[in-house]
Amino acid sequence: MGSWRVLTPQQVAAVARRFATLPYSWSADEKNQVAAELGWPVLAGSAESGAVMQTGFAPSNGFADLRVSGGAASAIVVRVADPALGEDGEARDFRRDVFASTVRVVTEAVGAPVDRRPGSRPEVRWAARSGLIRVSADEAFVEIALLSPEYAQWLDSEDTRADDDADDGDDEEW
Repeated sequence: MGSWRVLTPQQVAAVARRFATLPYSWSADEKNQVAAELGWPVLAGSAESGAVMQTGFAPSNGFADLRVSGGAASAIVVRVADPALGEDGEARDFRRDVFASTVRVVTEAVGAPVDRRPGSRPEVRWAARSGLIRVSADEAFVEIALLSPEYAQWLDSEDTRADDDADDGDDEEW
């Protein structure tokens, strides 16, 4: 049986409310101001590579990532639970349950979502002052993130391309 740590509902709600109201231009140079606004000290990083912030929460050692791409910040990501690796029933059920409870808590904290994307990598999105809040799950992690509008659009275009590639019947890898 797995012994994964999970953010409390109060911690998830606090992150969601902070993300919903955070004023951010998505300049990588503003990482220290953003960290101060969130109340999370910067542990490491640069404007070119992003930053690691200390949330004070137990899962994933209490870190949040400020991700940078092409000189602009693209996302602030917090893992909701320790990694639950694998497709065995226990890990899969754990991720599903954490994802569902996180979506419920974020909805209670910031309101109705603007988008729901079911599937093997589900995600739910909410409007925020500076972009989109996204709760997502994959084969290991459940995360809550604040996405820049540009990064969210890029992700959507990648999803569209992936869907087009899957539909063309061409199984060749590029």
